[in-house]
Amino acid sequence: MKKLSTILLSLLLVSFSASSQDKIDHLILPVFDNTSERELLFNHQDNPFLLLQSLYPNEKLSLTNWNQVVSDLDRIPKRKRKSIKIPPGIFFLVQQKLLKEYQKNANFSKTIDQGIYDCVTGTAVYALLLNRFDISYQIIETKEHVFIQGIFKKTPFIIESTFADEGMVLGEQETRGFLNSFIIQSSKSANLKPVEVGSFFSKNESNTLFEKIGLRELAGLQYYNDAVKKFDEQKYKAAYVQLLKAEYLYPSERIIDFKGKMEMLLGVVSRTDINY
Repeated sequence: MKKLSTILLSLLLVSFSASSQDKIDHLILPVFDNTSERELLFNHQDNPFLLLQSLYPNEKLSLTNWNQVVSDLDRIPKRKRKSIKIPPGIFFLVQQKLLKEYQKNANFSKTIDQGIYDCVTGTAVYALLLNRFDISYQIIETKEHVFIQGIFKKTPFIIESTFADEGMVLGEQETRGFLNSFIIQSSKSANLKPVEVGSFFSKNESNTLFEKIGLRELAGLQYYNDAVKKFDEQKYKAAYVQLLKAEYLYPSERIIDFKGKMEMLLGVVSRTDINY
């Protein structure tokens, strides 16, 4: 199926790029559907909780579940906040009170409001709460997945948001075993079909990517995932617009590469006028 998708996309790129210059002389694409998205994306670079809401912002967003989790964590006595039990406590509280249902292509607003999440938005929730406790961590991006790797009280840990029962990995041997389950390769993939980030964790998958990123980049991956979804739905202009925002937040190799292929597909290249 993947080989067929690659062949079809290759043919599509060749045929479209050959004719697009004749059909599209001047393409004007609106970038933002509403002013809320623009406001959140450009004016809240220092507030990842708001920045992450830029993709499909919800004017009636309910923070009830989020506030409950934060309130419960804030009630932990200061003398206990240095305990190694804090990372597991954060993990299981979030699983119990916030993350309700895994759904492919979730967005952060939907996660906060309804508890619908994928690995990108679930990871964002945990990262924000770890920040609240000043716990050192890194967000790890692989080819099809993201998770959190950190260290607290000299003890390494991993938080895997899509595992409700086994997603808290604690200890040197345990975290090493988790990381070894990813087959990390240095070769670059030649597949033209973009791969979204946001799946369930799957052991023994081949990964050609293993990057340490932050919350801004995670917000960019939300837009990248939405671009992949729109591409699969053959909404090519909409996919390209999402890639512009993804690149603004996170100019990674795969986002730039996908954007370049979409420019070929649409025949816009550098001649496109963007209505920011």
